[in-house]
Amino acid sequence: MRSTDNNERRNKRGDSTILDNCIILDSSAIFHIRDPSTIMMLGEKIYVTNIVLEELRDPRAIAIIDILRPEKIEIDRKDIEEVIRKYRELSPADASIIVCAEGLKKRCRKVTVITDDIKLSKILRRIGIDVISIYYPPHKNVKKRS
Repeated sequence: MRSTDNNERRNKRGDSTILDNCIILDSSAIFHIRDPSTIMMLGEKIYVTNIVLEELRDPRAIAIIDILRPEKIEIDRKDIEEVIRKYRELSPADASIIVCAEGLKKRCRKVTVITDDIKLSKILRRIGIDVISIYYPPHKNVKKRS
């Protein structure tokens, strides 16, 4: 995992400062967000992986990225393959989020992923990463109330 942001704050010894709350965006959250300012208020720093950025084709989603200006984290394909071997149901983008979250645990007191992916959410919670959902679509087996 390699950060592309050169503006990271340093403490007196020159080490990276520990951030309080770091937010990682999944593409599903980017597609469903209505007000980008709500994301900006959630964390001290916002991150997105290179793999998630590759998924974005929608002009509105690209505009959300332009507004939020998250730090891009480069995730190595070998790390993604390792996560997919462990969690076979994940896409490369989902696996990149897990790699990113694990890496950010060293820099952040709290790491939160914003996603609407239920499978990814379950895995993240299992490994101790907080999850915020923007929108979960209704489950197929749930009957609507009249």
